[in-house]
Amino acid sequence: MQQREGVQAIVGPGGPFEIVVEDVLGVPLQVYKQRFGSMRDLIAIAETRGDLDWVVQGDRRLSFAEHNSQVRRAAAAMLERGVEPGDRVAVLSANTLEWVVMFWACAAIGAACVPLNAWWKAEELEFGLRDSGSKLLHCDAKRWAVVEPVLDRLPDLHETFVGEVPLSADDPGALPDVQVDEDDLLAILYTSGTTGVPKGATVTHRQAIANLQNLACLGAIAASRGGATPPEAAARSVALLVVPLFHVTGALATMVVNYAAGGELVLMPPGKFDPDHAMATIEREKVTSMGGVPTVMWRIVEAPAFGQYDLSSVTRIGYGGAPAAPELVERIKVAFPKVHDALSTAYGLTETASVATANAGEDYFSHPGSVGRAVPTVEIRVVDERGAEQPTGESGELV
Repeated sequence: MQQREGVQAIVGPGGPFEIVVEDVLGVPLQVYKQRFGSMRDLIAIAETRGDLDWVVQGDRRLSFAEHNSQVRRAAAAMLERGVEPGDRVAVLSANTLEWVVMFWACAAIGAACVPLNAWWKAEELEFGLRDSGSKLLHCDAKRWAVVEPVLDRLPDLHETFVGEVPLSADDPGALPDVQVDEDDLLAILYTSGTTGVPKGATVTHRQAIANLQNLACLGAIAASRGGATPPEAAARSVALLVVPLFHVTGALATMVVNYAAGGELVLMPPGKFDPDHAMATIEREKVTSMGGVPTVMWRIVEAPAFGQYDLSSVTRIGYGGAPAAPELVERIKVAFPKVHDALSTAYGLTETASVATANAGEDYFSHPGSVGRAVPTVEIRVVDERGAEQPTGESGELV
């Protein structure tokens, strides 16, 4: 009863995360009464963080101020080149600082960012660029060699930038005066195409912000149940990103969340995951948060050199995308003793803008085979092949 009352104080009338039902494009949905109007609002908030490191990759670093300056210049440059709100801008690259700048520059002008799978072959890239109707493409040198032969078959694509982000000569000092509504497209993320060609899942500003606020609300609920926050958990987040930014987990559940929270995002170098490099990066950057997929955690805890690195800064681990064996949960419990209350797994879809259910802390240790409960504002049913709701304990499709 006390737990229920505590949650109600957070999401109920007058609470910091008050949830109400509103009409969203003709459908009654649970939404937060107080919410950001678009992702542009997050850029404005980040202005207050100045010289704090925001995104780091090896020796390259961008503070919030430097990043936001590049976002303004990139946004202005795209408008100068004829990109308009609603246009599609493709990004084809390994995880880089430039990828992050392009994402936020698109958000600033209401263009839909189209992160293409950096592992795709030429014919797949041609499909994604044509299907999305992308008008401008930013890619790195490695992907340019793959995509260049098919570009003359794409009449909608007007301009390509290799390596560098398109930037105006000067920082205009403010975001372009463009109206961006919460139901405007933020991104088109392509699914794996397991039943045919990849599908472009549309994500709106509203969806990305709802995911962000859902995770913040879960944090507030956990804090209300756990009492005082340990000093190390209250420190500024430094998140190690080991999954691709073109995936919903990398972009919306990690990058966007850390930007909004004023954290630091640490990118691994392009290429295959190397657990020793990851552990060295954790030690050097004092990483506090990490995750991705269970395979990554297995490779770290089983690495022969595991004991040679200081990983004591890590206080939060979260992963999803595949089931995690209960044995992995126990290994993490021993290897990262500070993580106990902040170990989590989650389930979601590209179409849901990331997290739909989450299982964390003591609940996770007592039910390690579960993906948890629905996050706030998300409604879930299990149905049979006819769409009829299934009783507890029965299998079916999650909708």
